[in-house]
Amino acid sequence: MDEKTKKKILIVDDEEGIREILAFAFEMEGYPVSTAADGSEAFEKVFADVIDVVITDIRMPKKDGLTLLKEIRQKHQKLPFVIVMTAYSEFSEQEITDMGAVGLLQKPIDLNKLIKFVEAL
Repeated sequence: MDEKTKKKILIVDDEEGIREILAFAFEMEGYPVSTAADGSEAFEKVFADVIDVVITDIRMPKKDGLTLLKEIRQKHQKLPFVIVMTAYSEFSEQEITDMGAVGLLQKPIDLNKLIKFVEAL
C-alpha cells in the first residue's frame, strides 16, 4: 500500500508522550498522522480535514473520548473509524462498540497490535 492509499490517522490523547510515540509509530509505517490534545481540538480536526481513523483516549480534559465518539457518530455514521484506548477498565469492548467505535484497546498500547488493527480496517 503506498502513501496515497494509507489511511489518515488522528491520535487524540492528553498525554503528549503517548501522542508522540503513536504518531511516530504510524509515520514509520507510512501513514499520514495528525494529533490533538483533547476531544475539542480533535473534533475540529475531524471536520476540517479528511480523517479515516481516530485513535482516542477516553479520559481527557475539556472533552473526553466518549463525547468525541458520540459527536463524530452524530455527524457521520461510519467514517472515520474510531478506536478507543484506555488505561482503565470501566467499559467493556461491547459497550464501546455499541457506542460506534470499532474497538477498545487497553493501555499500555501494543504498537504492533494497533498498527495491524488499523491496517485491517
